[in-house]
Amino acid sequence: FKIIEEGHKQSSVRSSETIFYCIADVEVKKGLEPDPSFHVSVNDIKSVYYVGENLHFSVMPYKDCYMKIFLLEDNDRGCMLYPNEYDGGQIMPANKYFNVSDSPYYCFEMQKSSDRQIEINRLVFVFTKTERPFAHEITSRAEIEKWIAKIPNNQKYLHYAVLEIRDK
Repeated sequence: FKIIEEGHKQSSVRSSETIFYCIADVEVKKGLEPDPSFHVSVNDIKSVYYVGENLHFSVMPYKDCYMKIFLLEDNDRGCMLYPNEYDGGQIMPANKYFNVSDSPYYCFEMQKSSDRQIEINRLVFVFTKTERPFAHEITSRAEIEKWIAKIPNNQKYLHYAVLEIRDK
């Protein structure tokens, strides 16, 4: 990039604020296109859960892949739900159905991290063609999003689910 102009000026709306600006000539590299043959079916996720209820889902990859699942909470916290300390994140074989209820290692009990009656969280399923380590169990939402953004589009498949968690 090449900086053309940078500076600051007083805000015309609020005289007590200073606006800093930078005008630049920027060349942006276009990312890789997603691989249309790399697809994963994610099913059985409900939109509303109650505190203490278990999260159930099923997954069917159409190519061999690795799966990571992140929970993004209201307050910008994030955590990796899968893989956990019992599972090293083995490869998921293509065309084989995986139901989380069938595994003795996984029980995702829904909890809230706030005092609100209803909390809205997001699950992010990240499927990759090769293993991509993520070293933090509890972290920030921004750190998770940055990690996902670094994976080339043709090497990942993403599935998002929005969940309401309510008091009983």
